[in-house]
Amino acid sequence: MTLSHAQLLDSLAANIAQFRAAVDGSLAVPIPFLGEWMVRDLTVHLGRVFGMASTAVQEASEEFGGMDHLASPPDGDDALLAWFDDRATSVLDTLRSADPDARAWTFAGVQTAAFWIRRQAHETLVHRWDAEAAIGPTSPIDHALAVDAIDEYAAVSLRFSSSRPDRSFPAGSLHLHATDGPGEWMFATAADGSVTVTQEHGKGDAAVRGSAGDLAVWIRNRPVDPANLEVFGDAAVAAAWQAVSP
Repeated sequence: MTLSHAQLLDSLAANIAQFRAAVDGSLAVPIPFLGEWMVRDLTVHLGRVFGMASTAVQEASEEFGGMDHLASPPDGDDALLAWFDDRATSVLDTLRSADPDARAWTFAGVQTAAFWIRRQAHETLVHRWDAEAAIGPTSPIDHALAVDAIDEYAAVSLRFSSSRPDRSFPAGSLHLHATDGPGEWMFATAADGSVTVTQEHGKGDAAVRGSAGDLAVWIRNRPVDPANLEVFGDAAVAAAWQAVSP
């Protein structure tokens, strides 16, 4: 991890504020790259995620007993946004007061509150980008945060998914290269079908170069402006790795 827990929490707070500013008055805007979702659906999803993270950390157990995070939000725009605000406040308060090393259920291998601090920082970052991309210009992503977001994607999202638990990985290799500072990754599929990701310079079957911020959302299958990226080698391999994202 390249960022401290305090830095991740600061990022979470900042991206919650940016998300909230973006969605206000825009809940009915469609998000074409997220299927049939509108900004309203994204707001509900993120609010539910906040509820899950808060409950997992508050329960301080390796077993997850609470399902209240799946409850339907109230009807009406104002009520929905108030519901979201309550959950955003709760997750920030919960994570800020938690011992990062405290036991907490997760859907991945790590079973501590630190997992949720990092996971919420990056999930909120990406969904803030989603909301802004649907509504208007997207805000810049800090380089160090973006690098950690790619690392976290490789460690968590790429390997653990309830929506796509049986996905397979492309046969060809992919090299990502940040152009605005340090950051290189090699994605490859091992002989047994498992994925390997190393932080190194190398020659993949495909390579994608761009800012760390653009790479962080591109690898999560978001529609980054092609003018901001350079693709080398087998473009089909690059597209296949992008499509792996849940």
